[in-house]
Amino acid sequence: MRRLIFLTLLLIIFSPFSSWAWYIKYYDVEIKVEPSSELKIVEKLVVDFEDENKHGIYRDIPLDFYDPSGKKHRIEIKDILVTNQNLNSYQTKISKHKNTLRIKIGDPNKLVNGTQFYIISYKVKYALYNLGPIDELYWNAIGTGWNVPIKNVTAKVILPFEDSSIQFTCYTGAFGRIDKNCKIKKEKQAILFTLTQPLSAHEGMTIAVGWKAGLIPIPEGPPWWKNPWIYTFLYIILFLSFMIWLWWTKGRDIGGKGAIQTQYFPPENLTPLEAGTLIDEKVDGRDIVAEIIDLARRGYLKIIEIEEPKFLFGKKINYILEQTKKFDTVIQNNPFDLQILSGIFEDKSRVKLSELNKKFYRFIPLIKKHVFSSLTSKGFFFKNPLNVRNKYTWLGAIVFIFTIWIMIGSQFLYSTLPFPILLSGLVTAFGLLIFGRFMPRKTSKGTEMLEYLKGYEEFITKVERDVIEKLFSPEKIPEVFEVTLPFAIVFGEGDKWAEAFESLFTKPPRWYEGTDSFSTVYFAHSLNNFTSQASQIFTTSPRSSSSGSGGGGFSGGGAGGGGGGSW
Repeated sequence: MRRLIFLTLLLIIFSPFSSWAWYIKYYDVEIKVEPSSELKIVEKLVVDFEDENKHGIYRDIPLDFYDPSGKKHRIEIKDILVTNQNLNSYQTKISKHKNTLRIKIGDPNKLVNGTQFYIISYKVKYALYNLGPIDELYWNAIGTGWNVPIKNVTAKVILPFEDSSIQFTCYTGAFGRIDKNCKIKKEKQAILFTLTQPLSAHEGMTIAVGWKAGLIPIPEGPPWWKNPWIYTFLYIILFLSFMIWLWWTKGRDIGGKGAIQTQYFPPENLTPLEAGTLIDEKVDGRDIVAEIIDLARRGYLKIIEIEEPKFLFGKKINYILEQTKKFDTVIQNNPFDLQILSGIFEDKSRVKLSELNKKFYRFIPLIKKHVFSSLTSKGFFFKNPLNVRNKYTWLGAIVFIFTIWIMIGSQFLYSTLPFPILLSGLVTAFGLLIFGRFMPRKTSKGTEMLEYLKGYEEFITKVERDVIEKLFSPEKIPEVFEVTLPFAIVFGEGDKWAEAFESLFTKPPRWYEGTDSFSTVYFAHSLNNFTSQASQIFTTSPRSSSSGSGGGGFSGGGAGGGGGGSW
């Protein structure tokens, strides 16, 4: 009886709807699409602070978003008004921080509790976009940034026309999920989305509505050409000179011995994925597959080769990935390995490789981010290469936009366009993009590790069977083969490495199950096939013409969204 009472108290204490944890009872979003393509949005929130004393809530709205084709858009928000159910205005403070607009609601000199009603209305420009044959609204109606549960959600989209080409869908759950826990009802020009189960903290609902292109005008975005910029021919020389000096002093790798020595053992404290990334400063599909094979070697999953019938005749090879160990502390402290395993298995413990097609790609940006962060934190780079390259990419893009503006504006001042102005702008823009590729700078430790990896690659490339037998005892040979194999795959030398071990051992690794009798050459061939399939599957995304409303979206995608909290 005591245990039951104790468990009941724990449930009450940690329940998302406990008496001292506020939540949102009801969240209604109405989105009216104007004939001008502008959106009029009204959000109605019924918030229950219960016994907590709060000034109010804040609402965060991202200003940038990516459509399903990967194109970036920036919205404009104006005419913000916040009232209660009696249409009495709340005190609000509007601010912008980087990519987010914050609406802070409430009186700093007044506290409230219990049930509160908020109506947030605002207008949005440039939220609609074109995807070939369709125009689309892809809107994160309930953002995944809310850190409290939301019990009931409805969202309505009202279009300025009625057309049989309209398509629509919704996505729910945590960021990146593609669950569809909502009911959809269309009534003439309105589409109503109703959530079928409550949202936990950091879960959201994204809606997508598409229609035949051309029914309303879709502006490209804010007129970027309003910002002036002038180039001269002299600036080209100064700019290129400056960039060469900048690379020599800030981008050129330092240290190293200047000579490559053959290395016989894998590097310490460096995984195959990190090694492949350090070599060319890119995260390739092959690098990720090599890391998966190394994770299998470390006991976290098993790779099972299976045969499946082809569509008409014959058989094809597929693979099953089976989780064999829970995510322990080692994995929890290694974000990119954790992201890889989470991306493969999600809520399953066994999945076919083919089932990850056009799904796993969502996790690659985070994997890249974590790998470069890891290499930087280990002291191989002075600054995170992703951040360095992104900085130069943005600078190059900004200069390119200004150059186009000058090209157009100059036509109003001259009968012919001054060629040096156009040339200086283009050289500057592309110079930033090109130099930016070479600006990530390795530390002395990073340069020495790169030399070590090249020496290790040399050993793998030139290894012969008699060398293996001289270097390693018979009982160590299987372990050496397995430990080095992922690195050999990173270097593109998996076959060469396997050939050197032919007949040296006959027992297959515990983490791989094939369909034929084991030999190292057969095993390497199978892994090459696995690497080829997996590299393509992991990096394949839906066609760029796919849309959110046609099934190419996910929870947290699209414009809007964000979240909020209390203060």
